[in-house]
Amino acid sequence: MTNPNPANVAAAAPASAISARRNISRAEIVDLARSGKHWAFLGIAAQVLEQTPGDAEIRFLTAATLGALGLGSLATGQLNQLGEEVQGDQSVVELFAALRRLPDDRVSSATLEKNCKNNLAALAARGVKIDTAAQAAWESNLLARSVHQALDGNMIRRDAEGDGRDRPRAWSGLSDLKTASVSAVDPAKLSRGLEARPVVVEGVDPPWLLERVAAVLEPAPEGYRPAIFVVQENAQEFLDGLSLADLRTLLSDDRIEFFVGPGAAEKLTRRLASARETSGPQGMFTVSCRTRAASLDQVIRGAIGAQERESRELGEKIRMRSASRGPEYWRARYNEALSEDGTPLRVLIPTSRFTTFLSHAAGDLSRAISRAGHQARILMEPSDRERLNALAYQRQIQDFDPDLIVMINRPRGCMKGLFPSDVPYVTWTQDAMPQLFDEVVGRAQGPMDFMVGHMLPELFRVFGYPCERLVPMPVVADAEKFHGGEVDPRDAARFACEVAVVTHHSETPEAMHDRLRGQLGSAPAIQTVFDHLYPQLERVALDPMSLPPNKRIGAMVDLALRQTLAREPEAKTRAMVMRNYALPIADRFFRHQAIRWAANVCERRGWRLHLYGKGWENHAAYARYAKGMLSHGEELRAAYASAAINLHLCLTSLMHQRVLECFLSGGFVAARLHRDMISGVKTRAQLAAMASGATPIVDDTHDRIGFPIADIPDAMEAAELLQRLGLPAEHTLWIANARAADLKKYDAAYDRHDENWLLGDMASIGFSDELSLERLIDRATSQPQWTRDIVRGVSARVREHLTHDALFKKTIRAITTQLDSMTHVTPAIHRAA
Repeated sequence: MTNPNPANVAAAAPASAISARRNISRAEIVDLARSGKHWAFLGIAAQVLEQTPGDAEIRFLTAATLGALGLGSLATGQLNQLGEEVQGDQSVVELFAALRRLPDDRVSSATLEKNCKNNLAALAARGVKIDTAAQAAWESNLLARSVHQALDGNMIRRDAEGDGRDRPRAWSGLSDLKTASVSAVDPAKLSRGLEARPVVVEGVDPPWLLERVAAVLEPAPEGYRPAIFVVQENAQEFLDGLSLADLRTLLSDDRIEFFVGPGAAEKLTRRLASARETSGPQGMFTVSCRTRAASLDQVIRGAIGAQERESRELGEKIRMRSASRGPEYWRARYNEALSEDGTPLRVLIPTSRFTTFLSHAAGDLSRAISRAGHQARILMEPSDRERLNALAYQRQIQDFDPDLIVMINRPRGCMKGLFPSDVPYVTWTQDAMPQLFDEVVGRAQGPMDFMVGHMLPELFRVFGYPCERLVPMPVVADAEKFHGGEVDPRDAARFACEVAVVTHHSETPEAMHDRLRGQLGSAPAIQTVFDHLYPQLERVALDPMSLPPNKRIGAMVDLALRQTLAREPEAKTRAMVMRNYALPIADRFFRHQAIRWAANVCERRGWRLHLYGKGWENHAAYARYAKGMLSHGEELRAAYASAAINLHLCLTSLMHQRVLECFLSGGFVAARLHRDMISGVKTRAQLAAMASGATPIVDDTHDRIGFPIADIPDAMEAAELLQRLGLPAEHTLWIANARAADLKKYDAAYDRHDENWLLGDMASIGFSDELSLERLIDRATSQPQWTRDIVRGVSARVREHLTHDALFKKTIRAITTQLDSMTHVTPAIHRAA
C-alpha cells in the first residue's frame, strides 16, 4: 500500500494552454500553421482571433487548417468572417471551392441522441442510473449545439447559433484529444497483469481516454480484471461523452465503475473506504474535463493513507500478541485442540481466485480440515476485479487468530513480514514456482515453518531450505469429491468415449516459446538461451526412453547458459530457465506428440477421442476433438469414469492430481512412459538399501557402493520393472558415492510414494509409441475386468495415503512433534487430527 505515483497522475492540457505559457511571435504562428501541426496552431489561433478578430491572415490560416482536418463547415464559417475586401482574393476563392468538395463533417443530432440512449441502456442493464433531470436537460439542449468530426476522429462541439458559433475560442474540444489520450497513458508506468492496481479516470467527454485506459489496463490472462473508476462531476458533460460514439461494449464491462453527478468525488471516497482491504488506485488520468471534481487526487491519497494507518495499527497489535506467545503456548493450544472436547484448531488458508487449480486445492483442504473437526477459513479476493492488500491478511490474523496458516507455493519469507513468526506456517508446495527458488526465502525458514507436498530437490541443495519439518507427499486428491459411485446416465452418454485427455495445455510448443520469450524483452541474453534450447528440447521430448530426459535437459540448460552468458549462471537464473522454460516446453512437445498418436489411432480404428480443457477448440489440428471445459467436481468425475481409457501425458511425473482423481472416480489411466518415471522406484530402492544396515560393496574405482538386489525387496521391484520396460538391469544396486551422501543428507525430503508403488505395475499401463498405445486401448476396451482390477487396487492406495485428509493428519503430527521437541517434552499420544 503506497501513495499513488505522481507520474501516474496525468493530465494532458490542450495545445493552446501549453503554447500560452510563453510568448510567441507572429512569424512563429504563421510558420506553425504551415508546419502541419494543425491542432497546435488552432489552439494559438483561437487566442489570437479572440483578441484581434479582424486579423484576416490568421483567420484565413485557421480556415485552411480546419479544412485540412476535414472540418469543412467550421472552415467555411471562418472564411465568412473575412471582410469584403478579401473575399474576392484568389486564395480565398480557391479555398471556398476546396471546402465545398469535402464531405459533411457534422454529426447529426439523431446520431448523437441514438448513441447516448444506447449507451445509457448499456449502463442501465448493469444497474447504473444517471439522473433523469440531467438527461432531460441534455435532450432539450441537443439542438442548441452542433458536433463536428475531424478526419482523425477528434470532435469539436460549438453553439448552433449565436455569437459563439464562429468563435474558435468558444468551441470545446479544439485540441488533439485523441493523441493526448494515448500519450497520457504510458503502459511502462502502469503496473499490469496480476500486479495491476485500479485507476481513476476523470471525464469521458470525449471518451477516448477511457478507451485508452481500458485497452492498456487489460485483463490479466489469469482472469484478474483491474477496476477502472470513472468520475464526472457534471452529468450533462457525461452525457455529451456518451453521445460521441457507440460505447456499449466498453460500458457493459462491469470492472468499470461510474461516479457521476454532483458530489462524484465523495461517492468515490465512500467506494474506496468500503474496499480498504483491496489494492487502492495507482493513479488518476484526465485530458479534458470542463467541470472538475473537488480534490480528486486528495481523495486517492487519503484512501491509501487510511489503509496505511490502519495497517500500521493492526501490525502493532499483532506484534504485541505474538510477543506474548511462545512454544509452550502453542504446544498447550494444540494439545487442547486435539483433546476429546478441545476447541477446534483455526486454520487460515490464503489463496487466489486467479489460479483455478490452487483455489480448488484450497477448497479441498478446507473440507478435509472440517471433516477432521477443525475450523478452516479461506482468504481470497472478493471478486475478479480486486486484489488483496496487506490489510486483508492482517485483519484475518488479528480477528480470526489462526492456530495454523497454510499457503500453497508461498513460504512465509515471500510474504513480506505479513505473518508473525510464532504462528505455525505450512508451505504446501505443488508447483516449481519462481518465488520458491530464492536463497533468502529458504534461509528465512524458522522453527515454526513446515513444508508439505512435493519436495523439489534443489530447494534443499541450492537454496538453503532446511531438510527438516517436512511432510513429503507429491500430490493428493479429494476422495469425497471423486468417488467410484454411479454416474448419471445422461452424463455417461455425454462423456462416453474410448480415449479421453483432460488438460489445459492446448497451446502449441511454438506459440508457448514465443510467449515465454516475449515476456523477457528486458533480458535478451535469456531470450537467446531460449532460442538455443528450443530445437534441442524437441529432440529430447520426442525420444524420452533412451536417456532420462530431466538429466539431459539440465545439461543442455547449463551449457546454453554458460555459452550465452560467458560465465557460470546464478542458481536462481538456472532454476528459472529450467523450471519455467525448458521443462514446460519439453513437456508440451511430449504431450502433443502423444495426442497426435491418439488421434491417428482413433481415426484408424473408429474410436472416439475427447479432448477436455481450455483452448482445444482453437487448435489447428485437434479442434474437432475438443469437448470444452469440465467443472472440477461431478462433471470431471463423470468424464473420467465414462472413458475406456484416460491418457496421462506428463514429462515430469506420473504422480499427478488428475491421475489420483481419475482412479478414485473409477476411471482407468494409461501413461506415456519416459525414463524419469523409474527414478522414483529406484530412489525408494536406494533409500531402502541405505537404511537396511547391510554392509555395502565398496567400488573405489568407480566411486560407488553397491548392494545385492536379492537382499533388498524394493531393489528387486525396481529390477523387475526395468526388465518389463525392456531396459537393462543389474544384479547389484549401485549407488554413486555422491548420490549416497545426498540420500543420507536429504533423506527426509524424499517421498516413498512413487509411481510404481501407486500403480502396482507401471509397465502394464504405460505406452511409449503409437503402436503400444493402440494395443493398450484395445486391451482396455476388450478386457474391462482387467482395468477394474487395476482401478480397485490403485484407488485403495490413494484413499489410504494420498488424500487431503491424510495430508492434514500428517501435517498436524509434524507440528505437534516439533512443538514437543521445542519444549523438550516426550511426544504425547493425541486423538487423530
